[in-house]
Amino acid sequence: MGVIKENTTKTNRTEQLKKTVRAEARALRAQLNLDDVAVWSAQIAERVQGLEKFRRAKVIALYLALPGEVQTAPILTACHRLGQRVCVPAFDNRAGCYRLAWLTANDILAAGRLQIPEPAEPVWVAQPETVDVALVPGLAFDAKGHRLGHGRGWLDRLLESLAAYKIGLGFAVQIVARVPVAAHDVLMDAVVTEKEIYLRA
Repeated sequence: MGVIKENTTKTNRTEQLKKTVRAEARALRAQLNLDDVAVWSAQIAERVQGLEKFRRAKVIALYLALPGEVQTAPILTACHRLGQRVCVPAFDNRAGCYRLAWLTANDILAAGRLQIPEPAEPVWVAQPETVDVALVPGLAFDAKGHRLGHGRGWLDRLLESLAAYKIGLGFAVQIVARVPVAAHDVLMDAVVTEKEIYLRA
């Protein structure tokens, strides 16, 4: 019983720390200038394209960004130029979870479950194991590859099913000394900002 109580206390402490860091990260992101976001996103796209893992990938999973997030349009353009197939998270109402759906230049986009753009008529990726690289948003990251999301867990559950090389995308101001983590949190293999690339040992 003592071990269970200790683990419960530790979990509660971690969740409280996450709430604190999450609130600070949201407040910080709300203050970002959209012009800066565009410039920094372009710089991050250049750094991503310089990674060998990205250049050699045949299938890329990326996200369609909301305002204030690292914008992925420049990376999507690079994927098309390199002949890479692209997929994005979309909510599967039948399964009750997020899955990966193929994204082509002809797809019509619509606001999904969390107002995140996704293909209006998703064609699901039948073999997620074919994804070579996944580009992942976050509220905060640290240099060891830990990521803090919005707390819903949708993305972590999706990432758990992928053997892909996972790259977190964030602005330099989103890098914190230490992200509080729980056992179910998925580590990034690399984190890319407009100023630095952090590679997990």
